[in-house]
Amino acid sequence: AVSTHEGEERLAADVHRKIARSIPGLLTVIVPRHADRGDAIETDLTDRGFGVVRRSRNELPGPQADIFLGDSMGEMGLYLRLGNPVFVGKSLLHEGGHNPREPALLGRAVLFGPHMENFIQAANDLMAASGAIQVADAATLAALVGRLLQDAEAVAAMGAAGQARAEADASGILDAVYRALAPVVEAKG
Repeated sequence: AVSTHEGEERLAADVHRKIARSIPGLLTVIVPRHADRGDAIETDLTDRGFGVVRRSRNELPGPQADIFLGDSMGEMGLYLRLGNPVFVGKSLLHEGGHNPREPALLGRAVLFGPHMENFIQAANDLMAASGAIQVADAATLAALVGRLLQDAEAVAAMGAAGQARAEADASGILDAVYRALAPVVEAKG
């Protein structure tokens, strides 16, 4: 779960707990949008019985770890590469969402909640390409993640479809920026 906001870490941990019953040794990566919330998140999750290790303390997950808390800055690429599928935060409990193209560009199967208002076009494009799935609530998210973790072929297909779409979108964006800037650069000589 990446770019999570208050309350979503608890939901991600609850999803972990449900899935871990059938997948022993499961490690869930949670990356809060605001890394400075690490202490509060750790306290909440450990009080609820989860084993938490934190990137900000250079801790490595061992057998007792349930949650790897990515509470550092500038390492989203690393975190996105650690897990598949990837849930995009600020989309289940809060309005707006975050950019689903980021995990898609890395070939990750993308999941998000019903609140993707700030990235509606990207979300719709990825869903149309079969590279992302929108879930209505935490129970649906838990069921879907549990199913996907048991089906590597489906995850790979989703990731490839989403990556192809996100790359096509990125190419179009770069072309548009170039067309807008080229006359200015040429005029400056």
